[in-house]
Amino acid sequence: MHAATDAGRRRRPRRAAGRLFAVAGFFLVVATIWLAPLIGGFGTRLLGEPNDGSSTLRDAWAAQAQGETVFTWTRDELAVAPEGTPRSRAVAVANGLYPAAVLVLEPVLGLIGTWNVLLILGFVATAVAMFALLERLGLGPLPSLFGAYAAAFNA
Repeated sequence: MHAATDAGRRRRPRRAAGRLFAVAGFFLVVATIWLAPLIGGFGTRLLGEPNDGSSTLRDAWAAQAQGETVFTWTRDELAVAPEGTPRSRAVAVANGLYPAAVLVLEPVLGLIGTWNVLLILGFVATAVAMFALLERLGLGPLPSLFGAYAAAFNA
């Protein structure tokens, strides 16, 4: 009896991981449908109006234009001319996901493409995390899918 119970416990994480990968694939398709206008100009279009995201893109562009990365950039010479404005490297370190992704993905996707990849992954990661939470709380797969969809795509 204990051997069967132990074997069931060992298989459960593998099944759960497989289910989460399937859910991630499902929500990747949903995010692609939701963001269809963005997909046509993936490397040239941003979703919505100017916001913190486009400001982050501007900072990455300005750092590159000055021969720096956002991790080494200390003065924005392109703003408030002629004196520029000081920039804190601590902000880039604290907000490390996007600056690190820019270093890796920007040569292939460009600044805007990199931002859009992170945007899509943010929707998918939010949905998968909510699905896992709702399932862990005892909801079935369909209510968990609905709750994950509502949490991630509530715009």
